[in-house]
Amino acid sequence: MASREYFDLLQHAGNCLASGQFAQAQSACEQAARLEPDNADAHALMGLIAAQQGNRERAVFHLQSAADRAPRAPGVQNNLGVAYRDCGRFDEAIACFRRAIELQPDYAVAHLNLGEAHRAQGDAKAAIACYRQALAMDPRLAAVHVAWGILLRARGELPDAVKHFRQALEFQDDHGIRMQLADALDALGRHQQAVDLYRDVAARLPRDAGVLNNLGLALVRIGSVNEAIDCYRRAITLDLANPIPHNSLGNALTQIGQPAAAMNAFRRALELKPDYAKAHSNLLLNMNYIEDQQENIYAESLRFDDQQVRDVGACAAFTNVPDADRKLRIGYVSGDFRRHSVAYFLMPLLQAHDRDRFEIFGYSNTSAPDAVTAQIRSCMNHWVVIHGLSDEAAAEQIAQDGIDILVDLSGHTGGNRLMVFARKPAPIQVNWLGYPNTTGVRAIDYRITDAVADPVDPQVDRRHTERLIRLPGGFLCYRSDPVSPPVAAVPSAGQRQVTFGSFNALGKVTDEVVGVWSALLNAVPDARLCLKAGALGDEQARRSVAERFAVHGIGSERLDLLGLLPKAEHLGTYGRIDIALDTFPYNGTTTTCEALWMGVPVVSLSGHHHAGRVGASILRQVGLADLVAQDLPGYLALAESLAADERYRAGLRQSLRGRMQESTLMNPSRLAREMESAYRGIWKTWCREQGGAGGP
Repeated sequence: MASREYFDLLQHAGNCLASGQFAQAQSACEQAARLEPDNADAHALMGLIAAQQGNRERAVFHLQSAADRAPRAPGVQNNLGVAYRDCGRFDEAIACFRRAIELQPDYAVAHLNLGEAHRAQGDAKAAIACYRQALAMDPRLAAVHVAWGILLRARGELPDAVKHFRQALEFQDDHGIRMQLADALDALGRHQQAVDLYRDVAARLPRDAGVLNNLGLALVRIGSVNEAIDCYRRAITLDLANPIPHNSLGNALTQIGQPAAAMNAFRRALELKPDYAKAHSNLLLNMNYIEDQQENIYAESLRFDDQQVRDVGACAAFTNVPDADRKLRIGYVSGDFRRHSVAYFLMPLLQAHDRDRFEIFGYSNTSAPDAVTAQIRSCMNHWVVIHGLSDEAAAEQIAQDGIDILVDLSGHTGGNRLMVFARKPAPIQVNWLGYPNTTGVRAIDYRITDAVADPVDPQVDRRHTERLIRLPGGFLCYRSDPVSPPVAAVPSAGQRQVTFGSFNALGKVTDEVVGVWSALLNAVPDARLCLKAGALGDEQARRSVAERFAVHGIGSERLDLLGLLPKAEHLGTYGRIDIALDTFPYNGTTTTCEALWMGVPVVSLSGHHHAGRVGASILRQVGLADLVAQDLPGYLALAESLAADERYRAGLRQSLRGRMQESTLMNPSRLAREMESAYRGIWKTWCREQGGAGGP
């Protein structure tokens, strides 16, 4: 039986540990262990002290010592399992949790911890079985509902995740659980409910930078961008070393049309955390908004690879059979398999793919699936959710699936999985569609474009880490939205007043663009300008945009500033516009196609790299290359000429939709043939390089 002195020392150690006096707690435990070396309690407590100090391996050492002395103590086995799990030694952790359950079958926390170990290994089915067992033992154990909710949220099963977080709150009123619930509601699209919950937690924890950051994210989604910016700035003040609010601030500044200020925020985030890949991607995306020198973007893209990818290990050697003519496995990776611009250009290809020659896999990083997600999924032979999977686990899954050609649809846009591509899980990797520039990721072999967006020129090719594949008919194929209303009559028919418009994101409406559009309005004094963007749902954002035009002498009475609208209403708003103005140096893509589909001609300025030449590519495909200007004076002259020619505009308005339908821009079989020919060509090249049957 242990001595009184031994118990007193352990009690003192426990009190010191509870108050954060780790050195004193450790000293008391060491004295107790010297008094009674064979007693497990002192070693077990030293393991907990080491764990709280973040010394995981030391925690394993002490808890293993305790387990050796008390092999039938379920609590020691459970704590040892936690220590192993914290070290990433999941097989050993699982063995400990199972031993604890053998010793005490109704040990609910051990069932929970076993489930968490399975979840960490990516075995959701086993994890859920453990959670069920834990709740059978203790239905009021809130931590089980939290763990189950986190798993479901990662799998995109958001309604069920919300249910579990709500159940957890019934048993334990905890700020962390409220945050989990708010996060799930936000991902589910119930943004106002999320904002209300975040506000509640922020009122209770006013100096918590993480809460303020998450509140800001939800505020952005309800259109309160400027209030979100205030939250991020407060979070930065509270936690100067935290890079996350800087990244969030940058994203919000982009939304209100301040990409230069956004870039400063992203650079600050990278100063604090050089391996912050998301912030680095955001920096690159914003460079496209204001940078017309490809050399500068290319240099930063190379830095991304050097800074974010250099320590990433590649997957194991490929087992793909190098047979040039066999059926190929094509994998598409995106965070935008949902109602998103990418869907309008991806769906035509998916539906037209030759399934006798190609087997199609969709790797979805989509956080909030919707009805469009289901449509995209129906076009895939195989569907794999990688949202919530680590980069390593996602890469391993792709490699196990034997993908021959893996296609990135995101580049440096939100929800990308470039760090999966960095691990080279497929022998051939391709970038297409979602991002208008080189990724800089050397593990990506090719980029699909066309000769208008990326002219045939050695200098163009030199500023890409990927080899460029130029599709002869254009790199895009557009699918119109089924809710599209009929083309409206010319809004200015018989009137002097012409309405220009742009529905591009405010990040593309730079100060230079505002200056040029203001010059146009001054040159056409009766004209109006209609702008529509998500951020313009915010009154402060509307005032800010009006002030930017006022600097150039354009009064707010000549501006129509609109926020988000349901899709059918959004498309119907084109009925108010005579002429659409493309942004530069970052052109529109979906907005340009939608304007043309609704009968509105688009004036575009051809830039010096892909982002500034997409407009030219689209207009060429529909036979409207004459609406592409080569310089700013030409851009203004084109817009003024169109404004003066009502008859020509009326003719375009009635003919544009039919013209598009007959063009390569809306010919899915054309795109499928060209894409599949490109895939087969690069596959044959790889086969020859492997010494296989590469074909001619």
